[in-house]
Amino acid sequence: MNTILIGRFKQLRRNPWAVLVSLFLVIVFAYLMGKVDQTSTTILVYSNDQQENITSLVQDLNQTKHLLFKESNEKEAREQVKEGKAEVALEAEINDFKLILTSETTLTEKVHQHVKTYYEKRMQTKALAREFTAKEAEIINKQIKEARVFEINIESMQKTEGIMLQENMQALFGFTLFFIIYTIGFSVLKILQDRKIGVWDRLLISRLSRVDLYSGNLVYAFLIAYIEVIVIFSIFHFGLGIDFNGRFALSLLVVIPYLLATVALCMFLAGVVKSIAQYHVLIPLLAVSMAMIGGAYWPLEIVTSPVMLTLSKFVPLTYGMDLLKQVVLYNHAWQTIMYSSLLLCIITVVLMALGINILEKKHT
Repeated sequence: MNTILIGRFKQLRRNPWAVLVSLFLVIVFAYLMGKVDQTSTTILVYSNDQQENITSLVQDLNQTKHLLFKESNEKEAREQVKEGKAEVALEAEINDFKLILTSETTLTEKVHQHVKTYYEKRMQTKALAREFTAKEAEIINKQIKEARVFEINIESMQKTEGIMLQENMQALFGFTLFFIIYTIGFSVLKILQDRKIGVWDRLLISRLSRVDLYSGNLVYAFLIAYIEVIVIFSIFHFGLGIDFNGRFALSLLVVIPYLLATVALCMFLAGVVKSIAQYHVLIPLLAVSMAMIGGAYWPLEIVTSPVMLTLSKFVPLTYGMDLLKQVVLYNHAWQTIMYSSLLLCIITVVLMALGINILEKKHT
C-alpha cells in the first residue's frame, strides 16, 4: 500500500494543477456566495412623523452587525427601491413602521425582524416609564432580561438564524463538499486507467497484492480530499476570520464519514461503467445532481417539495451537510449526529464492497 501511496503523491507533485484549480474554485465560489452575509447592507430610513427623531432612531437601529441604516428622505428612498438599487427602505413613525419593498427576500425578513424587535422594546420602555419611576422601570427591565421564558425564545431565534441567515457557512460547506466529489472521482479514475493500460496486471505480478493496490489507491483518494478540506477550512478560519462557532477542529472530524462515503460511491461508479469515457461523463453529472438534491446550492430547510426531500435521503452529500450544520451551526453533541455518521458508514461499506466485487468480476 505504501508503494502505491508514494507513487501517487509523486505523480501529484509533478502535476498538481487539477487539485490547485479545485482549491481555487472552492475558495472563490464560497467567498463570493457567502459575501452577502459578511458585508453590511444599507437600508434608507425616512420619516414623515414630526415626533420621530430620525437621527436617534438610525443610531439605535445600527446596533446590528450586518445591516446599516442610513438617514434619507421619502423621495430618494422610494426611488432607490423602485429602480432596484435597494431591496427595502424603512418608513418610520413614532409608534409604528412600514417597509417599502418590491418583493419579499431574506434581507427584507432580516430588516423586518430587527426593526420589529426594536419597536417592541421601545414601546415596552415607554409603557414602563408611564407606570413606574425610572428606578423601578430599570429593575423590571432587568428582571425581564433574566426571565427564563425569554431565554427560551432567544435560543429558538438563534436556531432559526442558523438556518436562514448564515449564508457564508452554507456556501463554504456546500461548495467544499461539491468540489470534493470531483477530487475524489478523478483520483479513483486512476484505477480504471491503470487497468486499461496494463499497469494493474504488471503490479500484480510483482510483490503487491490486490489488497495493496485497492487500499493504496483508495487511501490516496481519501487523503488528497481530506487535505483539500483542511486547507480550505483553514484559509477561511485563519485567513478570512470564519470562527466556525468555536468548533473548527470538530468540523474537520465530522467531514471524514462523508469523504469515505464519496470514495465508496466513486468506487462503485468505477465498477458499473463500461469505459473511462462513461466515467468522465458520469462524475460531473453525479456531482451536480448530488449538490442540487443534497443541499449544497441552497439549504434543504427551504425546500418544500416532498419528492426532492425524499430523494435527498439517498444522497451522501445530504448527510455530510447535515453533520457540518449540526456541529457548527447548532452546536449539537455527538449523540445527535450519530444517525448521519452511521448512515454514511453503512453507505461506505456497501458501495465499496459492491464496487470492488464488480471490478474484480469484470477483470476475471
